[in-house]
Formats: sequence, structure tokens, C-alpha cells
Amino acid sequence: MNDFPFYTFDPLHIKEYLKTDFEVYRKNYILNKTNAQYLEEAGGAQMILNILL
Repeated sequence: MNDFPFYTFDPLHIKEYLKTDFEVYRKNYILNKTNAQYLEEAGGAQMILNILL
């Protein structure tokens, strides 16, 4: 049963997150980033579309 039928996730990004020191992840993906910058760093619009399909 899918508890979140309207959401999906990016398993490759989650794997990267889990193996990366949080401070490095925070610097690379969170600090001083706009939403557009975060999406680009996380794989870009094409990656988001691939997850949804």
C-alpha cells in the first residue's frame, strides 16, 4: 500500500544523501540556494520528469 500516492522520490539522490556527510550535503544543496538552483544541483528538470513518469 502506498501511503503517499501523489508523491514519489528520487532513489539516486537519496543514496547520495545517505552516503554524504550532512554538512557537505547542506553546503552543496541547501545553503544559499534558490529552488531552481537546488533542482539543478539535484539533477535538473529532466530528472524530475523521469521520476514522475
